[in-house]
Amino acid sequence: MTAALPPPPGGTGRVPRCGQGIRPAHCNNTVTAVTLRCVRRVSLCVKLPLIIFGAAVAAAALTACSTSSSSQPATASQAATAIATVSAPAAPPSAAAKAIDGNITIAPAGSMTPGPVKITPVYCGKFTAAQQSKYGTTAAGGLVYKFANDSSTLVAAPKLSVNFTTGTTVAGSNVTGSLTQVSPGQASTGEVDALDDSGGNLSFTGCQVMSYAVVTSSGVDPVSYAG
Repeated sequence: MTAALPPPPGGTGRVPRCGQGIRPAHCNNTVTAVTLRCVRRVSLCVKLPLIIFGAAVAAAALTACSTSSSSQPATASQAATAIATVSAPAAPPSAAAKAIDGNITIAPAGSMTPGPVKITPVYCGKFTAAQQSKYGTTAAGGLVYKFANDSSTLVAAPKLSVNFTTGTTVAGSNVTGSLTQVSPGQASTGEVDALDDSGGNLSFTGCQVMSYAVVTSSGVDPVSYAG
């Protein structure tokens, strides 16, 4: 016959809850409650975890018990490891690109931090003759953006890095060519030409701002900031 386990402190045969002068090792709402003595009572190793944590954790606790000697109790570390392994939350999915307006998106920031310049993309597509004249470019298209210098000390401009896309395919990438530095608190506009490495016009349907660097009279800040 299977030997019955002695009742926990209190003598009721039930596992009491904490907060009534009972040591945590005997409480049914603590991890230590499911360390579970497994002296020929494997069923108990499944019952309490099933009630407290669910079927997946009960299976893990059973595995921890069955790998122990049939005459030895499962250790706290075995049970805790089994529970932690099963109940640990899954890693969150990668952040998706943020849609701004129509065919413009902002790439996930990842480990990059916001910088001292606020970027606002405003147009992605074929340039008009007026746009080409304003920005002094012969490129057939690209990205137009506004920027505001939120720094309290820097006279600067952002140098954007942009992917030009067709659906989910990156057709090519480029960075801001002509820069206009502005004082703290001031704003201006800029553009990134949709050109390939050879200077040829890219065929694209979307623009994705990847990041930007800050350019001052001292040069380009080596830190990339989230777009």
